[in-house]
Amino acid sequence: MDAKDCYDIGLAAYNEKDYYHSILWMEEANERYYFQKEFTQNKTDILNILSISLYKQGNLKRALIINDKLIELDPLYPNATNNSKLYKQELLDNGIDEEDFRINIPPLNITRFNNASYLYPAYRKAYEELCRGEKEIVC
Repeated sequence: MDAKDCYDIGLAAYNEKDYYHSILWMEEANERYYFQKEFTQNKTDILNILSISLYKQGNLKRALIINDKLIELDPLYPNATNNSKLYKQELLDNGIDEEDFRINIPPLNITRFNNASYLYPAYRKAYEELCRGEKEIVC
């Protein structure tokens, strides 16, 4: 599997609102991206889905930091600036001072099975087959 394969699986999980698996696969895509000779997946797309998935799981500081990296790579990436504003506002609403946005990052908090679609046998079976490499990704 390369970064693109991991991204595709993570994107499928994201589209099903399965942010737990989306985070895991996007982190794997991000790791594999650096070890590839050819880049078949755009790094900014990986960071975008990772950032939003982290946000959806309540990891606001981590989402902001990943989104910062996205903006650093592509300041004009669609919605990245708006996402940054949203994450910052939510941090403020949670009583976090602006100078603390990027420090004292809590451990990663991800919740498994927060989406009923994960319980559907066909979805779970296809997902597990992809994970074992028994099934090809068809886009």
